[in-house]
Amino acid sequence: MTTEASRSTRPLFLDRVTLNPELARRIPPDLAFRCHILPVGEADGVITVAMANPNDARARDAITAALGTKPYFVQGDQEIIDQLLEKVWSDETGPQRKFLVCTNPSRVEEVNDLAENLARLLDAEIEYLELIEETEFLLNTLAKKAEDGYDLLILGPRAQSFNKRPFSRPISERILRELPTSILVIRKARWPFSKMLFLLRGDESDSSTVEWGVCLAKACNAAITLLVIVPDVPLMYQGLKRFEVGLHDILTTESELGQRLRWAAKRLVEENLQGALRFRQGSQEWQSRYELSVGDYDLIIVAADPKDWFHQHIIGGLAYPLLHWTDRPVLIAKQKIT
Repeated sequence: MTTEASRSTRPLFLDRVTLNPELARRIPPDLAFRCHILPVGEADGVITVAMANPNDARARDAITAALGTKPYFVQGDQEIIDQLLEKVWSDETGPQRKFLVCTNPSRVEEVNDLAENLARLLDAEIEYLELIEETEFLLNTLAKKAEDGYDLLILGPRAQSFNKRPFSRPISERILRELPTSILVIRKARWPFSKMLFLLRGDESDSSTVEWGVCLAKACNAAITLLVIVPDVPLMYQGLKRFEVGLHDILTTESELGQRLRWAAKRLVEENLQGALRFRQGSQEWQSRYELSVGDYDLIIVAADPKDWFHQHIIGGLAYPLLHWTDRPVLIAKQKIT
C-alpha cells in the first residue's frame, strides 16, 4: 500500500545542497536532532524539509506546527542531516544546561552513552566525576559541585548501595536527600527513554515531576503514564466523608489532588503529548511494584520525598524506597528544569 507520506516524498542528495542556517534554525534544535530533520530550501512560500524518516507522521505534524505552514518533505541521509545540524547550531550560544555524571569506572561506558544521548537531546554540557568509594568526602564534593548550578546529577550503577539498609544512613542516601539538584539514578541503563512513568503525589512537588517529564517526553518522543496512589483509608477514619472519595469525586471537586491532576493533564495537552492516567488505592510500594511489573517502563520520574517526620514515618516515602528494589532508571525531581 502506498501511504500519503511515501507519495509526497522523494530522496534528496544533501551533499549537493547549499546549507541555509537561518532557514534551518526555524526548527527548534531539540526537534531537529530528535527527528533528524533539516529545512533545506524555500520557494514560492513552500519550505522543503529533509527527513531521515518521512513516514513518521508525528514528526511531520510537529514540523508543520513549528513552521506554521505545511512543508514539502523529502528523504535525506540521517548521518548527513545530523552533520549539517551540528554545523547549523555550532555557532549558537553554548549548551543551556549542565549535567554532572558520577559513576564507578567499571560501568562508565554504559552510563556515559546514556548521559551523552540525553545531553544532546536536552542541549546540555557534561562534567564527569569518577566514583571510587562512597565517603563523606564524596558527599562534600557533590554538595560543592551543586553550588555551580547543575541541572542534573547522574548517578551510575554501583554508585549507590540502595539494596542495603545499614543502621547508619549510607552516603548514597544522604546524597539523594541532602543535595538540591535533581538526580537520575541508573542501576541498569535503558535507552532510549521510550516509555515513562510519572509517580504523582497530588501536592506541589508534582510540578517538578511533570515539568521534567514533559521536557524528557518531548525530547525522547516517549509515551507517558501518570500514576496516582492513594493510601487505604485507616479503619479509625472509615465512615468520615472527607476520607471516602473515589476517582470521580477527586477529578470533579476542588480538592488539591483533583486540581493537581487536572493541571498535569492540561500540561500534557499544551505540549501536544498523549498520556494515560491511572489511579490506585493501597500500599505505595506494592501498587508501584505492580505497575512496573505490567509496564515495560524505561524511566520513572518522581519528586523527592518530603523531609518532615510525619511524611517519613507515618505516610511513608515513595522515591527513596523505590530505589531499594527497582533496576529501572529513576529521576528524582527536586527543582524544575529550565
